[in-house]
Amino acid sequence: MTKATKAISLAVILLTVSCMVLSCSRGTPPTADPVDLGEVGTWNWAMSIGGITGDTIYADSVDYTRGLVFDAEDNYVYSYNKALVSAGKYILSYESNPLNSRMGWILKYEDGQLPSDWVMELGADTLVLAQTVVDGYTSTYVREIGL
Repeated sequence: MTKATKAISLAVILLTVSCMVLSCSRGTPPTADPVDLGEVGTWNWAMSIGGITGDTIYADSVDYTRGLVFDAEDNYVYSYNKALVSAGKYILSYESNPLNSRMGWILKYEDGQLPSDWVMELGADTLVLAQTVVDGYTSTYVREIGL
């Protein structure tokens, strides 16, 4: 073997190993623990931030209420001033979020009356949803405590 052939062979081996290392490090995105909105029940709207002007709207500063209820059978109810606005089935899907290029849970309302929401936070008493529409709002809900 000539020096040129050895150099080319070494370069091909190094390139192959580099490609293998890089392709293995990317892999598939990790799966996330499932989000279970059916267990968390009734949520009352507390505030929203966003829109074209970046407004912050607090529930106690307006004359309306909003609420979301999720049950264990993947049903939801959305109300405005305690009046039914939308109801039906919802699905949760783990997808890439174009807003921040990360994987996350998206809440899709199957009836199409509401835009989908990214689940930004789900805690024991806080649910934060970000609309998937341009200039949408990020809304914070607090869990209703049963009596």
